[in-house]
Amino acid sequence: MKRKTTRPVSELTVMPRQLNRWIVGGAARAGKSYLALELSKAGSDFFILTVDALLHVYLKKSINDYKSPKHCVREWLSRPRYMDPAKSVTRSPLDDCDFGEDEILSSVQWSDKAKPFELILAVLDAIARLHGKKGWLILDIHPEFHFDKYIKACSDLQLLAVFREPLEAVAASLYWRGFPHREKRSYQYFVLLWLLSVYAFVELSRKYPGKVMCCTTSDICSAKIGLGDAVKIAARSEPLYFSLDWKQSGTEKLFLTPDGQSMALLKVSEVSDIEARCQKIYHLVFCKNINRISLPLWFYFSNNNVSRRVILYILGYRGFIRRSKNFIASCAVFVLRAFK
Repeated sequence: MKRKTTRPVSELTVMPRQLNRWIVGGAARAGKSYLALELSKAGSDFFILTVDALLHVYLKKSINDYKSPKHCVREWLSRPRYMDPAKSVTRSPLDDCDFGEDEILSSVQWSDKAKPFELILAVLDAIARLHGKKGWLILDIHPEFHFDKYIKACSDLQLLAVFREPLEAVAASLYWRGFPHREKRSYQYFVLLWLLSVYAFVELSRKYPGKVMCCTTSDICSAKIGLGDAVKIAARSEPLYFSLDWKQSGTEKLFLTPDGQSMALLKVSEVSDIEARCQKIYHLVFCKNINRISLPLWFYFSNNNVSRRVILYILGYRGFIRRSKNFIASCAVFVLRAFK
C-alpha cells in the first residue's frame, strides 16, 4: 500500500547540498538501537534510521545483481529487519519515512554507473532532504570494520562507536535472544569481537581525526553524548537489561535481568577472564585517552577483517591450547567452538 505524504513536497524546507552524515557502530548490545529510537521520538534535526542500514551487505553487491538501480533501491527500502529475539517483529527503512517509495525514488539523482552501496547513500541524502533535515544518522552492524571503504565513497561520513562495559556487553550478548537460556557460542567469541571492535575504533581515530568519536552506553542512558543538534534525548530512568547491579555486594557479579531479578549470569572464572582482557582498555576508551592504547603489531599488518578475526581467535584460545595435553584435540575444539 502506498504511503501518504505528511506534507507537500513544494512546502519542504530547501536543504543545503552538504549534509551531515553519521553512522553508528561499535560492539553488540551497547544501546545503539535505543539511541536511534530515542532520537527519533525526540524530533531530531537529523533523519534517524532506527533499523540496521546493512551497508556492508550492499558493499559486496554489484549493480549487475539487479534489473536496474531502482530495483536495488526498492529492495533496500522494503527489506525487513528483525526487531526482536523471537524474530516475530520486522521493520524496514520505509517505516521510518514519511514518504512513499515513488516520492523517494523521484528525488534521487540516478547514475547507471553507481554501485549499490553508493545508491543507498544517495537515497539517504534524498530522504533527509525530503524530511527537511540537516543530515542523517544510521545504525549498522560493525561499520568500524568497513569504514575505510565507506569513507572512500562518502568523504564526509562520520562514525560514532558505542561501547558498553565489557561484562555487561558479554552477558547481554549471551542472553538477549532467549533469556534465561544462554547462547550456544562461547563467551570467548563475544569477548574477542568486543576487543576487535575497540581496536578498529582506535585505529580509525588515529587515521581519521575529527571524523571518528565514541561514547559509552552510560553516556547514552544519561544523555551525555553530543552530536550537535542531533541529540535531544532525556536521561533514562531505568538501566538497560543485563546491566550490572551495583547495589549488590559480594564476589559474584550480578546482572539485572528482564524479569526484574539480579542474577549471576557469568561464572567467576569468566568474569576474571573478561576483566583481565578488557577492563583496562574500556576505561581508557571511556576517558577518551585512546593514545595510551597500544595496538597489537598484527593489527597493522592485517589487511582484511577475516584475518583479524582468525588471529583474535588464536590469541583467545592459545592459553587453552597451551594447557591441554593433546594439541591435536585442542585444535579440533578450537575450530568447533570458533566457527559453531
